[in-house]
Amino acid sequence: FAKDPWRLFVGAPSKFLEDNLVKATGHWDHKCMICDNKAMTRGAQDHLMSLNHFKALWQKMETLNPRAGLPPQHIGEEMEGRPWVQPFDMPGGRYLFNHLTGGQTLSRGGSAAGGAGVGQLGAPA
Repeated sequence: FAKDPWRLFVGAPSKFLEDNLVKATGHWDHKCMICDNKAMTRGAQDHLMSLNHFKALWQKMETLNPRAGLPPQHIGEEMEGRPWVQPFDMPGGRYLFNHLTGGQTLSRGGSAAGGAGVGQLGAPA
């Protein structure tokens, strides 16, 4: 496990996710679907940067595709209907977080699967 590269890769997107979840919902202890709905009790950034989350994500990828592990890039980057993309319901729509890429999208009104008002959010700073 390359802990430092993972932490560097997911650090900014996980902070961006945490900030947006807190702003929209007023709390930061959301659940992580990759980790069997474990509560992210210290916030999304701390949880997503952890070794346990990385291991759970990698195990899920190996289960989905035992021979290759990760999906091809064009599939991995998709934001809807993938088991590594987690929806968070919030006022005004659903917030989608891609656990593989750190990509984030807000779907306003309706469900994200319907594609109504889906748009990429700005990149994390």
